Amino acid sequence: MKNLPLSFIVMEFLGLLCLVPAVASLAGFGALLHPILADSGAGIAALVTAVSLIISGFFPFVLRRLMVQEEEQDAANHRGG
Repeated sequence: MKNLPLSFIVMEFLGLLCLVPAVASLAGFGALLHPILADSGAGIAALVTAVSLIISGFFPFVLRRLMVQEEEQDAANHRGG
């Protein structure tokens, strides 16, 4: 599969981008980035957001894979039949 869905790429990028302040906040360095991130609850919220973005990005990826598999099966059926 050469072409990844744009929504997959964007969601994965945003998820990884959210992961940076989440890890920084949970490690105790959040206050260096922003005063709101000094609270560990903010780190947990950012971590949950990052995970949900990463998981949500896999939906278009899986749908694209299923579409490609179906197209390959249709092509094989038309050649064989």
